[in-house]
Amino acid sequence: DLETMREASSGNEGLQVAMSELEETIASKDSELGDLREQAQTYAASAERLGGELASLQSQLDEMEDTNTRLEAAAVESSTQRDEVQAQVSSMQERESDLLQQIESLNADLETMREASSGNEGLQVAMSELEETIASKDSELGDLREQAQTYAASAERLGGELASLQSQLDEMEDTNTRLEAAAVESSTQRDEVQAQVSSMQERESDLLQQIE
Repeated sequence: DLETMREASSGNEGLQVAMSELEETIASKDSELGDLREQAQTYAASAERLGGELASLQSQLDEMEDTNTRLEAAAVESSTQRDEVQAQVSSMQERESDLLQQIESLNADLETMREASSGNEGLQVAMSELEETIASKDSELGDLREQAQTYAASAERLGGELASLQSQLDEMEDTNTRLEAAAVESSTQRDEVQAQVSSMQERESDLLQQIE
């Protein structure tokens, strides 16, 4: 339009005024276009940055999911081992109780035999055998108690490991929740910025057509 008016403006003051106004309008559109492009670049950079943040957050979430899977497997294993050890301890405690009853009964028998053994060689031999049996039961009881203490210590250690793993899982669940919230926020912000960029690109195209 400006070029057409220039060709017809020679000696026409009205056209020259219109040309001047049109040139001002074009200059204003050019300025608006420059500002728009600058804003679009800023928004595009923000969209790229947010996209990078989102990718980083997703990577952290994937790593945490892998770690969480390993921790859960370790927790299950520790729990199984602890249950097995506790079952062993319970079995040993039952065996200990049984041995104590046997030893108590044997000691009672031995005491009865002592009272009747005077001058009875057969009873004295039986007493000697009974004393050996009691000594053997005492030895078995001592070994059993030692094993039970070892197993009880293992059960306590495994219980501590399980508690630690559960604590880590709880912490990771909290962290995972925060990361997911941050990822959703970054994704929303990125989508909003990309929408702004698209809107600015449409406005830029419209301004270019107007200027032409």
